[in-house]
Amino acid sequence: MEANRPDTYCAIIADVVQSRSLPDRPGFQREFLALVERAGTFLPQGEVVSRLVVTAGDEFQGLLKTPAPAYDLLVALEEALGRGRFRMGVGLGGVTTDLKPVCLGMDGPAFHQARAALEECKDRGHTLAYRAGYPETDDLLTSYAALLERVRLSWTSRQWEQIRLLATHGDQSSVAGALGISRAAVYRALKVAGWRPYEQARADLARYLASPVAPWVRTLPPEVSP
Repeated sequence: MEANRPDTYCAIIADVVQSRSLPDRPGFQREFLALVERAGTFLPQGEVVSRLVVTAGDEFQGLLKTPAPAYDLLVALEEALGRGRFRMGVGLGGVTTDLKPVCLGMDGPAFHQARAALEECKDRGHTLAYRAGYPETDDLLTSYAALLERVRLSWTSRQWEQIRLLATHGDQSSVAGALGISRAAVYRALKVAGWRPYEQARADLARYLASPVAPWVRTLPPEVSP
């Protein structure tokens, strides 16, 4: 291993749920390929170790420094694509091959964990699963993400409209003005949607996964170390 190279990385392997049943499959594939090409723009600067790339059909993979932005990436990709649902396996571990600019031809425990996590998504109907070799913590983080998704996917089209406008304008008064409704109506809609606790929980998840003191990140079991 190169000098000063980290012992652990975060591999992500993801695909699109039932993409073959989507209308205009060729058009979808073109949109999907273009989206993965620019997926790095949805991630914090300096987070990408090996650029995300399509590996087969509707599956892609990438290598990140930490698992912190994985959930936000999944949400951003779904928002940008506008159709289809993603599922993502997030694996933490070593990389036993040389690092490459594009995430192809690489191997190691991080990728094995990510593949196992993606298979767990398929088996258990999860949108996102985490694997680092700590079963209790892996399950806790996966369940936490599942609860976030339960909230997000429950939003109506009207709630989505207001939440997107809030992300663009930054305050509820501007959302009310854009929609021609009262600020109180926007406040009520966001409260019913559970938007504020969702955003807080989402931020808390990312902060925990980025923390150097988090046991899940700090020390890996021997079987997932390089």
